[in-house]
Amino acid sequence: MGACILPYDIYVLYNTSLGQNKVLCLLRFVLHNMTGSNSIFNLFFISLERYIAIIHPFNYNKIVTYPRLIAGIIAARVYSLVMASVPLMGEHKWTPGVQCDPSRIWVTWYSYFCSLWVVFLISLTIFCYSRVIKVAFRHIDAVIKQKASVDTEGDSDHKAEIRKTKMMALIFGLFLLYWSPFSLVLFFQRLYKESTVLAQAKCYSLTFIKSNCCINFIVYICRSKAFRKNLRCFCLSKVSPDSDDGTALS
Repeated sequence: MGACILPYDIYVLYNTSLGQNKVLCLLRFVLHNMTGSNSIFNLFFISLERYIAIIHPFNYNKIVTYPRLIAGIIAARVYSLVMASVPLMGEHKWTPGVQCDPSRIWVTWYSYFCSLWVVFLISLTIFCYSRVIKVAFRHIDAVIKQKASVDTEGDSDHKAEIRKTKMMALIFGLFLLYWSPFSLVLFFQRLYKESTVLAQAKCYSLTFIKSNCCINFIVYICRSKAFRKNLRCFCLSKVSPDSDDGTALS
């Protein structure tokens, strides 16, 4: 979704006159909020699913069920839509001639609420990814030691574990890469509220993180054979094959 509105967002950046229109100005950040919230929820759900699969594998089938997945996805989408639409409902500080920047058009309570909610979800995502990567590397070390003492394990299992761990580390690293500029700009803007340079930098960093809305899909397509099989079966309306690396759900 974020990738779909990226061209519009870039057009607004280079055509500043559109920002002087109340509806277009508010709509731009409504779309930002909605797609950004969906992206963070997706990352959190993926990290939570991997956390349960790696940390609590024996309870995975009990905890991760299809009804719960559907309920979680619907709840996340509804929440994102409702909260993103708050400025359009009248909760804004837009006035003619104001710079089209969230810090200048959002009311205080809404700005703090969104910031705290994003920090909360990102913190949980980082925690889940960190635990998954730590346990995965620990498992790889155990496999290497076992192979050194008793050479009975096949190379394929060892390589599969390394491949899965690298993919999780890549997703985690890209997540930090795409969100770090925006987080830094937001932090400094709290200290220098009147800086027009930081306000412009925030707009560009918001556009930059739009790429994170689709990066996980690209990573899975490039690095997971099981995900490609599941995606092909889904597109052809076939029953999805069993996944051997846990990426079917993701």
